Amino acid sequence: MSIAIRLNAHRIRRWHLDFQQILQARIGENVSFVLEDGPGGMLSVDLLLDLEKVLYFHSGQSPIDIIKPQVVGSALTISDAELIINLSGNSNQAPDSCLTLTPLFEGASEEVALLGALIRGRSPVISVRSAPGQQITATAAPALDEANSVR
Repeated sequence: MSIAIRLNAHRIRRWHLDFQQILQARIGENVSFVLEDGPGGMLSVDLLLDLEKVLYFHSGQSPIDIIKPQVVGSALTISDAELIINLSGNSNQAPDSCLTLTPLFEGASEEVALLGALIRGRSPVISVRSAPGQQITATAAPALDEANSVR
């Protein structure tokens, strides 16, 4: 089975690489990134996260660090995948020939909604939309590990 992780080329984070490695290790299948154009980074959010890193003395790499597109590469096309995990924040339609899973944060596919809930100090409601069909297949409100930090 080949899995494609759709990403916005302007918002690739270190945790995307970790996610890819975990998937490959657990299922032993080919997991590739498919990069697409999308809205640019959110400078105010990135500055806020950098400030938090300084205030709480977080040093070194962080899961929310921005990664350059050249680091991840893109070896698969959407049409080659049997499963698509859509983390791009884009609502572009995926082919009906395969299952597409899109996480929704507070009902939206963009990470702005996720970060908004975390900045307000609460756990976001996360749902998974499955396509074709566009039905919600799962909903959860995970616990936060660090009450004073969004990292």
